[in-house]
Amino acid sequence: MTYRSGGAYGICDECGLQYRLYDLRLRWDKALVCRRDWEPKHPQESVRALNERIGIRDARPDTYTHLVFNACTDDPGAAGWAATDLGWVHSSGVDPAELAITGLTVGGAYSLQVLIDNRVLGSVTVELVTVGESDSTSGNEQLNIAFTAGATTDTVRITPTGAFDGAVRSIAIYPGTSGGI
Repeated sequence: MTYRSGGAYGICDECGLQYRLYDLRLRWDKALVCRRDWEPKHPQESVRALNERIGIRDARPDTYTHLVFNACTDDPGAAGWAATDLGWVHSSGVDPAELAITGLTVGGAYSLQVLIDNRVLGSVTVELVTVGESDSTSGNEQLNIAFTAGATTDTVRITPTGAFDGAVRSIAIYPGTSGGI
């Protein structure tokens, strides 16, 4: 090496070897490096993420609008059933209580929900007559039946065993296969 004016020494930030300052270069990441360790900034380092609008425009909370809702306070029209403020209360017999459903769309998906309450004995079967779907319970619970309408009308039939002593609190049909009472 020959003498060169202003030839102070510096250390390469990458390899740690000593070089003259005039042989070191400032890299894009502010590191002082030798020629061997110098590299240009990669184009992907300058890419900036777009500020995306991910939110849903005019978002609203989920609402479950029922197609049919019956609080079962009107007369069920069946022997052994009585309409009270607790719903359709069954006292004796095996006659089914029925509720006519209108306004269905043929081929539409729906969810039938029937709330059984105050039951101590017996069981009850809930059936969609036209569709042929049914479910039964011997407890206090909400029965859920997902179905596809085969006609614009149907009938919900609630058939108790003779020992059933509970109440049908409400009957609801929701469009789609979910919802809530």
